[in-house]
Amino acid sequence: MEEYKKPEVSVRMDAPAKPIRLGQPIPVAIQADYYAGGPVSGGKATITITRTLGANIWTPYWKWSWLYDRSFSPYYIPFFLDAPLTVLEKTVPLDKDGKASVELPTAQDARDFPSSNVTYRVSVSVTDASLREVSASGQVIATFRPFNIFITLNRGYAPAGTPVQASITAATADGAKIAHARGTCVLQHIRADGRRETLETWDIATGKDGEASLSFQTGESGLYSLSTTLEDGHGNKVEESFQFLSYGKGKQNPFKINPLSIHPDKKEYAPGDTARLLVTSDYPDAHVWTFLRNSWKNESRRLVPLDRQTALVECRLTREDMPNMGVNAFTVRNGELHEASAELLIPPAGQLLAPSVVPGKSQYRPGEQGNVTIQVKGA
Repeated sequence: MEEYKKPEVSVRMDAPAKPIRLGQPIPVAIQADYYAGGPVSGGKATITITRTLGANIWTPYWKWSWLYDRSFSPYYIPFFLDAPLTVLEKTVPLDKDGKASVELPTAQDARDFPSSNVTYRVSVSVTDASLREVSASGQVIATFRPFNIFITLNRGYAPAGTPVQASITAATADGAKIAHARGTCVLQHIRADGRRETLETWDIATGKDGEASLSFQTGESGLYSLSTTLEDGHGNKVEESFQFLSYGKGKQNPFKINPLSIHPDKKEYAPGDTARLLVTSDYPDAHVWTFLRNSWKNESRRLVPLDRQTALVECRLTREDMPNMGVNAFTVRNGELHEASAELLIPPAGQLLAPSVVPGKSQYRPGEQGNVTIQVKGA
């Protein structure tokens, strides 16, 4: 085991702290100084930058993010990081002030990946004349569009003929809200052959909080799209589309979405609720085995015949199902097995505690006896 030695050199790396637009250059500046005073002149810095497709960007607040995996959030944007690729590796001398800089162009990445956010990880290793080495690192996120639009419904699917509330949020990749953005929302019916029939168009505008809402209803079962276009007042325009299913009695329009899917009717439930699960398939009149509570027991499994492409499966929830209950399904068509799963979220909404800690006074002197009051409110 090697004895710990306090570092003698401080390295500061300056790169864009906020997300930049993909296509803009990334400047990296390095400052190296001795803790004893004075710059590390005559040393050298090795800068390595790797590129990974995908980025962890801001999404709207979800009150249960502390309890469930982030993939359960209605605002979750799935991304899968690929293996990092080294796009720059360069050794540069430090000047007399202990400074050095490089710049990475991203114009080619913008052309190669026009619909992807990109994460650039920057590593810096500084070596002085005595061969002492100190490192620093950071990352820069480059986005393919100036801001994002998040669309969600207050239900898992839209019951035909029943008003549904859509929530729309506009924000940058680091969470800055786009206030007073203006644009339109377009409701379209998506046919099985891919044709889109425009049903309604609304003018919308975000408030100070970057949010807008819209109430609408569908008249028939089928696959729909709610397309939102917003302009931020600086010439930046973004479009986002949200697809959802509508279900109801009467005419059922054919659609094509997945070989097999499960759609809960709500975002979250409470013990005593009856979950109404919409089971759908691209294959008309399929027979689907469903398994509630991730169980193969007789009382949990059902063979469900689809009425053309849909069927409604009901399940009464109990306290034992908290905080979440799994549902699985499978069907066989043309010699292929198709599977689907869903999680029903049953958070402990009425069992949350609210702790608070209040100091005896706002300031204390060193060594002074202090006290705090701890209070817990809730169930």
